[in-house]
Amino acid sequence: MPTAGGFMGAGVGQAGPGEGAQQAVQDAFLRRIDELIAQLPGQLLFNPAYPMFQSTTALKRIVHLSIDRALREIINPVVERSVTIAGISSRDLLMKDFGMESDDGKLRQAAHLMVSKLAGSLALVTCKEPLRTSMLNNIRTMMLQSGFSEDTLPEQAIIGTVQDNLDVACNIIKTAAQEKAVKDIDVNLTPAYAARRKHREVSSSVLSSEMSIVLNLTLDRPDKSLWIRLRSAT
Repeated sequence: MPTAGGFMGAGVGQAGPGEGAQQAVQDAFLRRIDELIAQLPGQLLFNPAYPMFQSTTALKRIVHLSIDRALREIINPVVERSVTIAGISSRDLLMKDFGMESDDGKLRQAAHLMVSKLAGSLALVTCKEPLRTSMLNNIRTMMLQSGFSEDTLPEQAIIGTVQDNLDVACNIIKTAAQEKAVKDIDVNLTPAYAARRKHREVSSSVLSSEMSIVLNLTLDRPDKSLWIRLRSAT
C-alpha cells in the first residue's frame, strides 16, 4: 500500500531524470521548432485590400522572412519560461490531487492535459506583444534593405498585415510550448509513473498468491458450499 506521502511523494523524492533524457527532449524540441516554422509560408494571410502583395511577390517574401526572424528571436526564451512555470505548477497540483492515484495512465493523462493547457496559455500571453513589435520592425527594416520605399508598402498595410498574421505566428509558439511541456513532464514524472507500475505489479502478484493459497486449502479440505462460492466469484 502507498505511504501517507502517496505515490507522488516517492517519485519526487528519488533522483531526477538523467541528463541524457533531458538532452534528448531538448534536441527534439529544436528540430520541432524548425518543422513548425517551415510550415509558415502556407499559413500566411494577405488581405486583398493590399493589392501590392499580388503585384510584387518580393513583398510576400519580406513578410515571410520577417515573421520567420521574429519567431526565431523569441521562441526559445518564451517556450522555456512557459514550460518551466507550467511544469512546476502542474507537478505541485498533481502531487496534491493525484498523490494516492495508483494508475500511472490516469496520472499521465492528467499531467498532459494540465501542463499542455497551462504552457500554451502562458506562451500566448508572453509572446504576443514582443512578437508584434518584432514583426513590424523586421518588415520595415527588410523593406529598406531590399530597396523598397514607404510608398511601396504603406505603414497601414504593414500594420494590417502584421495583425492578420499575428495569431498564425503566436500559434506556432503555443504549439511548441505545449508539445515541449508534455515531453518535459513525462521525463520529470518518470519515477512517479514507475512507482505506480511497480505497485500494480506487486499487488497483482500478491493477489494471485493469496488466491492460490485459498484454492489449495479448499482442495485439501473440500467444502462443497465454499467451492461453489469460489467458482462463482471467479
